[in-house]
Amino acid sequence: MDGFILTVCQRKGGVGRSTLLFNLAGALAKRGLRTLIVDLDPQASITQVCLSPEATDSLPVHRTIAGLLGENAFGSVREIIVPTDMANIALVPGSNALARFNHPEPEKTGDLQDALKDVLVEVRGSYDAILCDTPPSLETLSWLPAVAADVALTPTPAEPLAVQELTHAARFLERVRWARNPKLVWLGVVLTMVQKLAIHEAFSTSMREAYGDLVMTSAVPFNVAFKECILARQPLAYWKPKGAPAKAIDAVASEILARIDKVRSTGREAA
Repeated sequence: MDGFILTVCQRKGGVGRSTLLFNLAGALAKRGLRTLIVDLDPQASITQVCLSPEATDSLPVHRTIAGLLGENAFGSVREIIVPTDMANIALVPGSNALARFNHPEPEKTGDLQDALKDVLVEVRGSYDAILCDTPPSLETLSWLPAVAADVALTPTPAEPLAVQELTHAARFLERVRWARNPKLVWLGVVLTMVQKLAIHEAFSTSMREAYGDLVMTSAVPFNVAFKECILARQPLAYWKPKGAPAKAIDAVASEILARIDKVRSTGREAA
């Protein structure tokens, strides 16, 4: 499979986006895909998991993705990529300094809109999968990776407040397509933190009725292993690969790859 850039897109916080992306990176890397995580969240959660909170806090801004954005950008993304202890996974670190770029009207930020796309051109051919983590907002730090990406994924629990945000995600991605990246595809919605509760089953059903195939068949269960793997600083594919949570993530990864292949096949047929 040709390489792809995937971004997550969801305004609501607490939906498990960073945990999902971290574990997706593990599932893809375990398959032999060269995987790069780009941490665009000012909280730098994935960076803290990969490098430790202390190492993250001590990183100078110019050694993070924040140093490659804006008017004072200098250097190359290759210079700041950090290898991790996990085979086939590398990281472009995040930083709290990213917060200054998160404007509420990203369409009005001029050339900054293309900054991440331009940064990733240099390394796109070196990785099979580039995964962009974003903050819980639909502002500039979600806009930049959407402009750079091939596909977008929206994680959401099957709960009322999270489900309502899907309308905002759809509108946001449409704005990106219209303004900057007409080829961006909303790959799907992946249900996260799913429990065997009546309300989860009811909302899962209603979502599939409302959004059809956009809602992925595979889902991420609620399980303490997702918290434990963060403490272990290893994705489940490496830490507990035989457990049900790891298998659930692997199923999500399989569906993502299948959907990307389908998108590309459709594009080739249209061409």
